[in-house]
Amino acid sequence: MSGAAKPKHITLVPRHREFLSMLLHGRWAKTRPTLLESFSRKGWTRGEAGGHQLTVLGRQIAELSEPLPPGLEMHLVVEGTRVSLRV
Repeated sequence: MSGAAKPKHITLVPRHREFLSMLLHGRWAKTRPTLLESFSRKGWTRGEAGGHQLTVLGRQIAELSEPLPPGLEMHLVVEGTRVSLRV
């Protein structure tokens, strides 16, 4: 029996929101390699050795995060390729 994948619930801490914003605006030099690796495992970035870029999912998350006040945790629901804020 196959069906749609279960939605993933993600809590994004302020530090990760800050790094996603930096990546969204092309400020890769200030990001840590371990964080890029972590984001890559989550499917938010791809690439190697300075050639990283946000994936569609990573860009959606970063763009949802942008208008929110800094310093807040962000709660998301990811369903396939759709990302939404969880209230």
